[in-house]
Amino acid sequence: MSTITIETEALFQLIDEVLDYAEEKLGNTNKNEAEWIGTQEAKQLLGFTSRTKMQQLRDAHIIKYTRIGRNFKYHRKSILQARKMYGNF
Repeated sequence: MSTITIETEALFQLIDEVLDYAEEKLGNTNKNEAEWIGTQEAKQLLGFTSRTKMQQLRDAHIIKYTRIGRNFKYHRKSILQARKMYGNF
């Protein structure tokens, strides 16, 4: 029997990729829920109002995001996972 050792961050990355793959193959079961959300909605989901805290989460690679012009969009699933792992910030 073989043992595989994997770092925690790599494990979470792998889980995210597997979930994304499964969702892609099975289809999104909740079409009304946007995959990418704005800053205000992300802050509401995380339970705080600070833009600085959002910057810290981006810098620490805790949440997935993209920048479109001067606006940031956040991956809803990564926001919910961060909230589940770390609680309210």
